Amino acid sequence: MRQGLNFNGLAISRTLRALALAKGQKDLAAEIAAARWGEGSEVGLLAKALTNSSTWANAFASTQAGADFFKAVSQREVLSRLPGIRRVPPRLTHVAANYGTRASFVREHQAIPVSVMQLLAEALATRKVACISFATNEQLTSASIEVENILTADMIRAVIEATDAALLEPGNDGTGAEPASICYGAPSSASTGDAVADFSELMEGFAGDLTSAALVMHPLVAMQLALTGNNAFQGIGATGGECLGLPVLTSRTSPIDSEGAQIALVDGTAIAVAEEMPELATSQAGLIDLATIPDETITYGVSQTVSLFQAELTALRVIRPITWRVMREGAVSVLTGASYGSSS
Repeated sequence: MRQGLNFNGLAISRTLRALALAKGQKDLAAEIAAARWGEGSEVGLLAKALTNSSTWANAFASTQAGADFFKAVSQREVLSRLPGIRRVPPRLTHVAANYGTRASFVREHQAIPVSVMQLLAEALATRKVACISFATNEQLTSASIEVENILTADMIRAVIEATDAALLEPGNDGTGAEPASICYGAPSSASTGDAVADFSELMEGFAGDLTSAALVMHPLVAMQLALTGNNAFQGIGATGGECLGLPVLTSRTSPIDSEGAQIALVDGTAIAVAEEMPELATSQAGLIDLATIPDETITYGVSQTVSLFQAELTALRVIRPITWRVMREGAVSVLTGASYGSSS
């Protein structure tokens, strides 16, 4: 009987620890996992599967550890919380109707009418969200559950924030490493400072299905809306909620600056998502270039260089292959410069 893991993502953390202690040797990692957490535990089964598989994808597919990672991420990231998103196989050509497929009643023996639509035949190739974290060698040998939780929480948070930022940044046109933002090129309107008027304008530019739509915004804006005193916004707060019957999803990476914040109205059924199993790796050798400024592009020899061996550190790496695309025009509408004080 399998021993379940209550903490989402814990199997990933433990697998990384086993790999690090085994210095990357899969057979030894499986032995360490079995000795520490039991052969029937998810991490024990995953480590064992790795010894019989050439890829992480196959190993994850044969255990629940992959689902453990997906669950830990999907509970918090915006993309997976959008209602009705279309999950499609990566790199497999599929056909989507740009303006939606329609049905109609027909008489017996009558030809079935086909609505005028633009068909898009394409394959979604995944991009990579990569994260490297560090642990002291002493931490890796510790039996403390708190250490495992910290390692997992930090890496999952980093993956979620990178994914949310790429998803929502309206200037991201997809020419870089990230998939294009769902907000790039979407119909947009500037805030008037009046929340009710702004939301009316936001819906005016929306051509998606409101019954499968969600509002996405920064937690601060959600709190500001709640504080306006308008009954329409009393169901939302920093962690989201519901507004006008629509789910509200909040993310700290949703665009915001001194001019105000972005609010996006998104039809989840028009968003195609392709994702593959995560890849894990560890290393206790080599030099690591550290950026001293957040989001700084690292240039070898310019940033701070650290020897993992000398610092008695282990590098832990997670790579998440994922991509997405808006499949129907008008499925996303954007409000910019939103900021609401007590007088709104």
